[in-house]
Amino acid sequence: MEAPIQKAFAAMTDLERGAIANPDEKRMVGHYWLRNPVLAPTAAIRTEIEETNAAIKVFTAAVHNGEVKARGTL
Repeated sequence: MEAPIQKAFAAMTDLERGAIANPDEKRMVGHYWLRNPVLAPTAAIRTEIEETNAAIKVFTAAVHNGEVKARGTL
């Protein structure tokens, strides 16, 4: 099983570095980058993830603090 396991590890490393995972759609797969932006293959992707995560945290804090409410609520 050594060879198949090493092949799987190599494939995962390639995906983490931004290899195209779906050739039909010509796109990378990076859902795990959302949990750990350091794994993103480029600084631009990492920055975009970190900025988006920060904006989400600001928005959720505003909801929890009552600064953002559903339309029609007091």
